[in-house]
Amino acid sequence: GSHVLNNFGLIKKTTADTASILCLVNNSGTIDAQLGTIDISGDHPFTNAASGIVMGVGTIDLPPLAAFTNNGIFAPGGNPGTLSLVGPFEMESSAQIAVDINGLTPGTGHDVLAITGAAALNGSISVNLGFAPAINDSFTVATTTGNISSCVASPTATATRNGLNYLFNVTCVDNNKLVLTVSEIEAVPPTAPDQVFCAGAIVNNLEADGQNILWYDAPSGGSPLDQDVVLISGIYYATQTIDGFESERVAVNVTVFTTPAPTAASPQVYNDAITVADLQATGTLLQWYADISGLPLASNTAVATGTYYVSQTLNGCEGPRIPIEVTVDTESFFFYVDADLDGFGTGNLVEVEDGPTPPAGYSTNNTDCDDTDETIWQSATLFTDAD
Repeated sequence: GSHVLNNFGLIKKTTADTASILCLVNNSGTIDAQLGTIDISGDHPFTNAASGIVMGVGTIDLPPLAAFTNNGIFAPGGNPGTLSLVGPFEMESSAQIAVDINGLTPGTGHDVLAITGAAALNGSISVNLGFAPAINDSFTVATTTGNISSCVASPTATATRNGLNYLFNVTCVDNNKLVLTVSEIEAVPPTAPDQVFCAGAIVNNLEADGQNILWYDAPSGGSPLDQDVVLISGIYYATQTIDGFESERVAVNVTVFTTPAPTAASPQVYNDAITVADLQATGTLLQWYADISGLPLASNTAVATGTYYVSQTLNGCEGPRIPIEVTVDTESFFFYVDADLDGFGTGNLVEVEDGPTPPAGYSTNNTDCDDTDETIWQSATLFTDAD
């Protein structure tokens, strides 16, 4: 009867002779021709599945196309080297040729798949890069003695080495060579999270993980931003530069919180000894200072006559400090003049020896709209006489 070899492990050839496989082969593992020849050229079908790998620097004798299906990987070479195929050879769209590129010389600097016969190259190329090629360097990674009937469904291949991305154009030359040519080199983009700052932050405060970071305010074009440019809420773009190659720009969302000043009356007059906790202002997380640039005062700090400063903090961002004139006089009292003796004064505070209750002619209120006529009130209850 018929025999089937289902390979999920490793078939490895290490001697210089020829080993024939005379049965149906389904390869989901690895076939490694390190030396000599593996002959699968009979009429029995050979299927290299999507997970299958055929590799080495020896020779593999393939069956006719009608009996050969390749959805997996052919990986010529060792360090590197040449894998010889007696074809014809074909690749389905999911198949790959995987090559190591460590230099410019075929077979020793980079891998080569040497095909005796024709080839249909409908898959893609994967590259493992072991050195730094230059723009326009080219590598012949497959050769045929017959014609290449179709040339690689994927027109490009990529590889990354030491933080640089390399783009290769994939072409078929003279209908018998598969050639990779370096067309573009750029640094791998940096990584950067979205960031939040308080007003006054500058470009130098932005953070990204990479080398020689540059920041932009547009996704393309323009010049890098100076480090002292003040940030505003919006999208900024980061690049890194390695060996003179700049990366693509990475978008970073930046939020800048601007905190307004609190509100507070000035001057503030106190006739008793007070602490910072007694000072009056409206805001969130208020902080009081003895000067415009010093450290915040403790709430139990004694207050003396002078200028104090107050700020508020929102979203973790402290706003500007505003000055408040404070008078502390435990021997004198300050009231508003109430000339019409209606209980409501006007004008500015004046110093009075008597207190703490306002003496006649003085008030703690300065909202009188006419302090010359006691019959004029700033508020009253009125009734309508309809007839």
